Amino acid sequence: MTQQEVVLDGGSINIFYDIILSKGTVIANGGPGAPAEKPHSGYSGTPTGGTGGMGCISIGSISTGTYEPTKDSFNITKNGENVTITGNDKVNGYGEYVATLVPQEGYNINNISVKMGEKILDLGTDYTYENGTLTILTIQDDIVITAKAIQLTANEYGRKIRYNANGVDDWKIFYNNKETSEIFIITSDYLENTKLPENIGMTTQNKYQAYFENIPDENAQIEPIVRNRFLMNWNNRNTTANIKCVSKLLNTAQWQVFAQRENSYAIGSPTIEMWIKSWNDIYESEKLFYSTTNVSDGYFINDREENTESTNIEYDTISKLQGYNNELYYPHKRKIQRM
Repeated sequence: MTQQEVVLDGGSINIFYDIILSKGTVIANGGPGAPAEKPHSGYSGTPTGGTGGMGCISIGSISTGTYEPTKDSFNITKNGENVTITGNDKVNGYGEYVATLVPQEGYNINNISVKMGEKILDLGTDYTYENGTLTILTIQDDIVITAKAIQLTANEYGRKIRYNANGVDDWKIFYNNKETSEIFIITSDYLENTKLPENIGMTTQNKYQAYFENIPDENAQIEPIVRNRFLMNWNNRNTTANIKCVSKLLNTAQWQVFAQRENSYAIGSPTIEMWIKSWNDIYESEKLFYSTTNVSDGYFINDREENTESTNIEYDTISKLQGYNNELYYPHKRKIQRM
């Protein structure tokens, strides 16, 4: 293995884990005052130029040198609960490592932890996970991968999950499509207007109010993949004002800032169809029904299927149902008076 010498500034010091070695070049992650982590006994240097000292390092100039790794290979430990983790048990050198994670049928992975030596790695910075493939970017010590999968039922709806997009990190499970194994999440509460995508064309007022002052000039032909994924049936009235506004909310290109994972989509609001399917998964004895048959620009919703052809459920009725007290469906309760 090629050897290199690291030259820093000051006296004889150790190089810490917050310095990453890549292709023979030493790169500092931290700056003056950065806390020192556990020293790596395989790296040392003699200072010359720049600032530094025990406990933090700021590199001013670097000359090519040699380093002597303490180990030639690293062990990979894989712990899966209802998950099969496939990958090599040992790696040589300091390159990346790839493993595949496959949950048991009917289960969904809900927790992944990756540890390198004594350090817990950060998703997105130290490793990535997309569509069942976990990639650790740089191996510097022994690795432990732990993954757990749960059997997702309606009892998990409303459960908070770890996800961050567009500065929003408070999300809940909203619906699980058992036929496609797709899980849908929703923010725990309404978002502030500052989180609206740019060029959405909505007029904002106060902290949370947003509306279309003018009917958007939007192509109301919503893409089939979006309609199918979000279970939307009402798409055959392409000229009404309502469908044009709905099309804006279902334009995934405008809401992409909230979809941080590969092959994922985001929309501005759940469809009526998905909202009702989620509700009915939990409240099987208090199901809701909808129909678009005899309405020109929307839905009839009722708690009695035979009534959905002509009437909507009354406030006094729905407010007595269990789901009305579930913040997943009614984060804020207020009776809206008809104008």
